[in-house]
Amino acid sequence: METSSTNQEKILLIKWALSIILPLIVWFLPLDLPSQLQGYLAITLWALIMWIFELLDPGLTGTLLCVFYILFHVSTPQLAFSGWLSSSPWLSLGALIFGTIMVTTGLARRLTYAILSKTGTSFIGIVFGILLVCTIINPFIPSATGKLALMLPLIIGVCQVMNIQPKSKEAAVLMIVLFNGIWSSKMAYLTASVDSVILASLVESFTGYNISWSSWFYQMTLPCLLWTVVSSLLAVYTLKPERIYIPKDVLKDQYKALGSITAKEIKASILLVILALALVTDRWHGINPGWTLMVMAGLCFVPGINLLTTEDFQKKINFPIVFFLASSFAIGSVAGNVGFVKIISDIALPLLQTLPDYAISCSVWLLGFLGGLVLSGIGLSAAFTGPISGMLMTMGFDPFLGAFSLIWGFNLVLFPYQCGPLILVYGFGYVKMSDLLRQMIIRAIVGIIFFLVVTIPYFKLIGLFDKVVK
Repeated sequence: METSSTNQEKILLIKWALSIILPLIVWFLPLDLPSQLQGYLAITLWALIMWIFELLDPGLTGTLLCVFYILFHVSTPQLAFSGWLSSSPWLSLGALIFGTIMVTTGLARRLTYAILSKTGTSFIGIVFGILLVCTIINPFIPSATGKLALMLPLIIGVCQVMNIQPKSKEAAVLMIVLFNGIWSSKMAYLTASVDSVILASLVESFTGYNISWSSWFYQMTLPCLLWTVVSSLLAVYTLKPERIYIPKDVLKDQYKALGSITAKEIKASILLVILALALVTDRWHGINPGWTLMVMAGLCFVPGINLLTTEDFQKKINFPIVFFLASSFAIGSVAGNVGFVKIISDIALPLLQTLPDYAISCSVWLLGFLGGLVLSGIGLSAAFTGPISGMLMTMGFDPFLGAFSLIWGFNLVLFPYQCGPLILVYGFGYVKMSDLLRQMIIRAIVGIIFFLVVTIPYFKLIGLFDKVVK
């Protein structure tokens, strides 16, 4: 026991040493870069190492990241903490509150019993059930985090019903499958995410080339949905969860044992329906999903509803994850301010014009993948979609060849800070950071192969590489 403890202490010291030494090397290397940019690279590397090794709470690391940007004159306070001015942290907080409501009232468990008693109770059957539901709801709700917020309580309900413990391999698989179901299949639909809508609008504004919902669906659906299945089964294969099975008659008996639906469950159900309708119709009423979720979460404390108490709010909500999300936005915000995005653009765009057809798509994909480390999907779209689509148009290609390649690159995120849905998956505490990072790395490696072997040949088959655009 003492030997094991000593080894763990040594490993911990090595991790802390790496988190300090590697950023200092980057800081003092003679890279001939502006001091702000070199400081940005060193501080950002420090945060990434801290998150990977989980040396501090992710929220504290994110907050220190912003403070270090300010202390070392890399950024202004307004820019470093600009993430708090976006809707994303509030959307995540609202999702955490609403998810807690569904779990504490018992509604998540009741809905899970009702669904599983009719759809099947094998572990692999549940995996495909999750993917089917995600694929169906994806085109109707433009917010990926909003969709995840609706689904997460049900997945937690599945874990409770099947006696799956938080941070077990089984829980990790279900959470990662849910992420893939939302994040991978959203690429198939023009209306499934805000960044896709913005990307399409930017292509039109730069080139005049418009795309219909059906054309997007035709050009993206087959490889995207296939990738959704492949990336999900990848988690099942690599994590090797125990294949749990509960007979339907047992589930039905357990469902009956819950008794009649309670008043709190009825209230939570009504709020759930209202929330779903508000999220589905946001393109018409124009209210950001973040504000919708926060208002709905706030209603739960109103006298007469009383679905959460102040004590629940203080003890059951994982607040550090909200700090993690808001603070991680600084990586993208500050990247543009210190000139990092411009350097990438100045290097990448001239290089693309000299490459052969297939290499252009691969290079844009790589730009999306690497750019995703410092920019959000919206940030990537805003920075690169116009120039890339315009260049491809000039070369005679369909400008959406570049847009689609960029989307595919950004889909392969590595770290939770890169997208709200992955932060939310981690924030509910059902998957360990080590399992999550390992899966995202494996997913990225296989995703590279999938893009080369499946996606590019499909783009070729449907004519995206044909020089027909004038």
